[in-house]
Amino acid sequence: MRWDNVFDNLDLQWEREEDNARWDEEQENGRAIRSRMSFHDALIAESRRAGALNAVVTGFGPAVHIGRIGRSWIDGVACGPGTRVVAETTAIQYVDDHMTCQCVIRPITDLEHITIGALLRQAERRRDVIASVGTTVGTIGRITAVWSDSFRLEVRGDRSLVIPFRSMVVSFPAGS
Repeated sequence: MRWDNVFDNLDLQWEREEDNARWDEEQENGRAIRSRMSFHDALIAESRRAGALNAVVTGFGPAVHIGRIGRSWIDGVACGPGTRVVAETTAIQYVDDHMTCQCVIRPITDLEHITIGALLRQAERRRDVIASVGTTVGTIGRITAVWSDSFRLEVRGDRSLVIPFRSMVVSFPAGS
């Protein structure tokens, strides 16, 4: 009689163990999938999960509300001043989904196949005045040439800088 209770629960215990084993396998599969994901893929997955993301970018003060994600760059709006910011992903310190401001947040767009060079060539065509942040903190000028991994920023009529994309952050005037 005492053993009847033990045997009655064996089916339930076995079922729970099977559920736990299935859950462990799902978790392991998820880890394996994430281990093959790039930073771009992780940002897209997080944006789908959270809806909105902020990036803290090296050399740039306010958080950037991400609006577009490319393969190696983000494009967004600085919290507060509304300045448009484009940054190489190598300049990102971290990304979070905690929104503490009252900024209007737009859905994030995935532009995986557009290069950062294409964005900067567009700014070159429009003759936008930009501020380059990072290794050339606070340098303001116009983009006059864009190469595969760098761009030339004309600071004054007699001076120009060639700036690599690596860890690059540029800000555009509001409305650009």
